[in-house]
Amino acid sequence: MADGAHLAVDGPAAPMRLFLVETSSEPDALLRVLSVFAVQQVALAQVAFTSGPDYGAIRIEAHRLSEARAEQVSARLRATPAVRCVSLGWRAMA
Repeated sequence: MADGAHLAVDGPAAPMRLFLVETSSEPDALLRVLSVFAVQQVALAQVAFTSGPDYGAIRIEAHRLSEARAEQVSARLRATPAVRCVSLGWRAMA
C-alpha cells in the first residue's frame, strides 16, 4: 500500500475535511450551503459563520470524507447560487 492510499476511501481512517466557503450576503446563504451537506449525508463536526456587509464566510469541518467525495461536495457548493468561492483542505484524524 502506497503512502496516503488509506485516504482514498470514506470511513474512520479518512481525514477531517475543511471547507472554507465565501457567500453573498443573501439571508438564506448559510442554509443553502448547509443543505448541500445534508443532501450528500455528510457528517459535520463543526460549523462557523461570520457575516460582513456584503459577504458571508463559512468554515465547515466534515468527518470521514475521501478526497473524491470532498471534491464532489465542493463542486456542488460551487454550483450553489449564493456561493462565491470554495476552498478545500484536510487534516489527519488522531
